Amino acid sequence: LSVFGEIRTRRTLEIRATAAGRVIWLSENFQEGGEVAAGELLFRIDPAQAESALAKARSDLADAEAELTDATRAIALASDDLTAAEEQARLREQALVRARDANKRGVTADSAVETAELAAASARQAVLSRRQALAQAEARLSQAQTKLERQKITVDEARRALDDTEVRASFAGTLSGVTLVEGRLVANNENIAQLVDPEALFGETVGRN
Repeated sequence: LSVFGEIRTRRTLEIRATAAGRVIWLSENFQEGGEVAAGELLFRIDPAQAESALAKARSDLADAEAELTDATRAIALASDDLTAAEEQARLREQALVRARDANKRGVTADSAVETAELAAASARQAVLSRRQALAQAEARLSQAQTKLERQKITVDEARRALDDTEVRASFAGTLSGVTLVEGRLVANNENIAQLVDPEALFGETVGRN
């Protein structure tokens, strides 16, 4: 009795390019039938573009951090200005009360009351202006915080894109269907080879005679 069939594996992984670009380095084991270890670097794609994107993202992150610092300072200054304006308005109101009282007693002229009223009104207007400035500073701070969080995400994405220029073996195994040579341009997600786990092979009978 003789049978015929094929050997299959329960564990096969397609090795794909995780970034587009030119292959600048290949492992000496990256060949048909080559045996690789888990975590071994298989090939590297030119990282220049990814490195440039990461550098720009980090620069933008530094700008966002500086903007947040400035916005925080602006909040403190606006708050101090509002406090000073409110104190000034309080003093002007007190001066107006004294001027009116003195006018009733005939000590000061009507013009002195008018002057005090104008000063008090101006002080109240200054308070409103400072409150608006504080609200604008708070809005700026909120925007700066949002920008910083977004920029952190951009940096993380740029770092992952740089990491994707290096492809490593997910587990120890043997390579098959290798189509890659050094210097070749690859597309993102292009199938480069297959990694077969030799410890997970099994035979399947397809006929006998």
